[in-house]
Amino acid sequence: MFSCQLATTYNPTKNYEGKGWWSSPKLDGIRCLFLPGQGLLSRTLKTKFVGLEHIENICNQINGGFNIIDGELYIPGERFDIISGIVRDRKNYDLALKQKVQFHVFALWSATTAWQDTDEMVNAIPAILPAHQSIIVPVPYVFIENNPIAIQAQNQFNRDNSFSLEGTMLRHQDIAYFQGRSHHLLKVKNFEKSVFTVVGFSKGTGKYSGSLGKILIEGDVNSVKVTAKVGTGFTDAERLEIWNNQTRFLNRQVEVIYLGVTSKYSLRHPVFSRFV
Repeated sequence: MFSCQLATTYNPTKNYEGKGWWSSPKLDGIRCLFLPGQGLLSRTLKTKFVGLEHIENICNQINGGFNIIDGELYIPGERFDIISGIVRDRKNYDLALKQKVQFHVFALWSATTAWQDTDEMVNAIPAILPAHQSIIVPVPYVFIENNPIAIQAQNQFNRDNSFSLEGTMLRHQDIAYFQGRSHHLLKVKNFEKSVFTVVGFSKGTGKYSGSLGKILIEGDVNSVKVTAKVGTGFTDAERLEIWNNQTRFLNRQVEVIYLGVTSKYSLRHPVFSRFV
């Protein structure tokens, strides 16, 4: 039985396999899967969305042999609650509002054909969609490096260019579609980058017993004073240099990327980026 692919939350301090990710903007819409003969269904496959024949008709025209077309029901520029209300409305609905809904496709799945890699699937999506229409559109993908700095930069790019205020999705470079929840699909949210001051150092352990373990930083985030220990993102050479030259690095400005501020005014999953 088919199970919808679900994402886990990206952790910048975790080491993920692979050289890179296929990145796409995270849309604030309603998850939807098209199944031939069944129509547009929710991710649990238990709810059928109605009044969206303009989308279903095009999905039925697509001749690619795909059992599942996976994507997001979305109205560009509209709030999630408005989109949700329009999509989920089942009785006495306004057809003109339903007609505004687009289907943004980010994945294809077939029971009989396995993708060689994600690149093959990414290229197949726009190839199977009919031209000269804006009802079903491919979600834009870009391949980025597998490191927190590149991922944060892409996340910021999506926000700055109004591609998404919700974050970024990361799809495994080799595993195009994995049923269920796994690290093969990640969601990146609240990924920030700020400058802080180095106020202390702690010695490393194990492999880093003779060099830096973590730096202690202080600074303000949205007018709130925060302190944190940062032990990820350094090269071995940087750890040794900082530890042997603590006086030179004390009070230096340092750029750190992180996933928001905790309730105890620390940084969630901080990663060293660079000295300013």
